[in-house]
Amino acid sequence: MTFAYLILAHKNPSQLKRLVNTISGDNVFIFVHIDRKSNLNSFAEKLENVTFCPRQIQVSWGGFGMIEATLLLIKTMYDTHIQPDFVHLISGQDFPVAPNSVIFDFFHKHPKNNFIEARQMPVAELGSNGGMERIQYKWFIEDEGMERASNLVNIQKERSMERAFISGVTPYKGSQWWSLTGECVKWIYETCKPGNKLFDFYKYTFVPDEMIFQTLLKNSYWNDSIVDDNMRHINWNDGPEYPRIWRSEDFERLVGSEKMFARKFDENVDNNIINQLEKHVKQ
Repeated sequence: MTFAYLILAHKNPSQLKRLVNTISGDNVFIFVHIDRKSNLNSFAEKLENVTFCPRQIQVSWGGFGMIEATLLLIKTMYDTHIQPDFVHLISGQDFPVAPNSVIFDFFHKHPKNNFIEARQMPVAELGSNGGMERIQYKWFIEDEGMERASNLVNIQKERSMERAFISGVTPYKGSQWWSLTGECVKWIYETCKPGNKLFDFYKYTFVPDEMIFQTLLKNSYWNDSIVDDNMRHINWNDGPEYPRIWRSEDFERLVGSEKMFARKFDENVDNNIINQLEKHVKQ
């Protein structure tokens, strides 16, 4: 079985190196996109045996740049002509919580499943309208910045400029991180491009990285293959950060979670939890 890891990163080059060293192995290919706001050289000088995207996209939280960076990672992967069985989208602040052999075995046993969180919108925990304002109004985050984009949305609300969603399509939402079969990712690559009605619509939404791929897949023939679980342990409940940055006291919770990966980690907050997981994974 062949894996491809697509990594979106913007900080902590040394931590990224540890992640890459941990997930590396036979039949593993690693592709990295570094946010244009970050210094590519500070990452490149630390990393070997990875393929960097040929250009850097500026990623703004909540904006469409995250989608463009993800699609660039997919293109970079296919430009190398590999045909992975599974593709894992992770961030530079993720880390495996299971040994590579366990991760390989898990996905080997589920060769036709696509692991991505996907819940039909509206979603209760996203507020009074279930997050629908993310798609009901046009968000110009990449063009105007978050503050002005929010002000423009307020103007749209005042003027009752709510826009209709795509006819015949049901919107979905979930975590942006996923583990999908190579065939599924190839279909996304061939489908999700300018001119596609979902691509064009989601370009002006809020946090499209948590919606576009879910909506695309759930409204396609891939629907029956989807498992509403991305096999990542992410804590949005306990804080003090959201999502929580894992610490040493979380070790048993992480390795006992039956997930394959976890996020979020920061060597400047707690480096020892990464030490603990490195040791656990190598055992």
